[in-house]
Amino acid sequence: MHLPLFFHPLRLFIKRVARIAVPIGKSRNFFLGGLLFSSIDLLLFLGVSHIVGKLKKEKEKRRKERKMDGAELELERRSKFLSSLIQKKKAIEQQDQTERLNVKVRASDMPLALQNKAFKCARDQLDYMPGKLDSKRLALALKKEFDSTYGPAWHCIVGTSFGSYVTHSLGGFLYFSIDKVYVLLFKTAVEPLNH
Repeated sequence: MHLPLFFHPLRLFIKRVARIAVPIGKSRNFFLGGLLFSSIDLLLFLGVSHIVGKLKKEKEKRRKERKMDGAELELERRSKFLSSLIQKKKAIEQQDQTERLNVKVRASDMPLALQNKAFKCARDQLDYMPGKLDSKRLALALKKEFDSTYGPAWHCIVGTSFGSYVTHSLGGFLYFSIDKVYVLLFKTAVEPLNH
């Protein structure tokens, strides 16, 4: 029997499956799984069974993918929600701390952890100063603290009235007021001299 070319993959499949089908004598009938098939019926049955099986597998695969996509979307939604809650909590804590320390941020390009360190250091220094404000002492304390903790090249300007124009490293600038004192803290890049 000659099949058209588009049946070729099916014919190869049938040849593989026909190994398990038991021929009955010299007839063109086969015995497969307790059922009696003619050769044409066997070909159609096996071909349709194969195609239906493939379609079921593909449908199941797509269903699982859709289910996974839904789960991934839900996970992403929950992650965003939790992130927003964490950000709100951090913002509230930051605001509470700045109110407790009587701090107002005027300008900043610095991570919150470093800002909090600067606020706490400035508050501690101001609380331990007897009487009148010593701007140099506060500036020196902040500079030393940041140089020792976060590396060299930190600069600090403290006063009740001053002007400035500075260049700073990325993530290393903070201008804030605490009580009636203004503090400018910034970091510059340190490059070695070539001799």
